[in-house]
Amino acid sequence: MDGLDSLLDLISDDTSISQPTYILSGSGFGWFYNGGNKQMVRVRRGIECILFDEDPLDKNKFIVEIDNQILSISKEEILEVGWN
Repeated sequence: MDGLDSLLDLISDDTSISQPTYILSGSGFGWFYNGGNKQMVRVRRGIECILFDEDPLDKNKFIVEIDNQILSISKEEILEVGWN
């Protein structure tokens, strides 16, 4: 069990990779900019998203990942749900 214990210790000690859960606010759908293909994409609101850094081109937006797409979304559109 030494290998499993050391792995569990590593996971529990490293808080740098964990973050609270975030969702895209509202209901229905929204249109957001996908910088990868330089197009607007339709995204379902209420979906979980992974928050990255502040958008370097617009300080009022975050770079987030939703459904394997990297999007630039306004800070007001992102809600922190908490730690799950």
